[in-house]
Amino acid sequence: MYLVHLLQGKGYPVTQVFEKQVKPINTLRFDEFLLAKENEAQKEAELERQAQNEFSFQTDASYDLLVEGPALRRTRPDNVPELTLHGLAEYVTSSEEEESADE
Repeated sequence: MYLVHLLQGKGYPVTQVFEKQVKPINTLRFDEFLLAKENEAQKEAELERQAQNEFSFQTDASYDLLVEGPALRRTRPDNVPELTLHGLAEYVTSSEEEESADE
């Protein structure tokens, strides 16, 4: 705007140049551009919404099996030792229990 003011002050025919050169330019091309960008953003939002629905953890369809076939089981060893409780440390009391037992 300052440039226009300076040019008018110098005596240049700014209003006539605007009327002849700038005003006839079709500004609808900006509307077309913005409409195309808006459509592109809507498509991206729709794809994102579909992707969110596709990977729901509430359904079985949201994941693939890591291993196909029967469940993997570890083989049991041939020799399983007997469980014995011999050799365990004795019961250790806390200091509060010892004091109440002494009284």
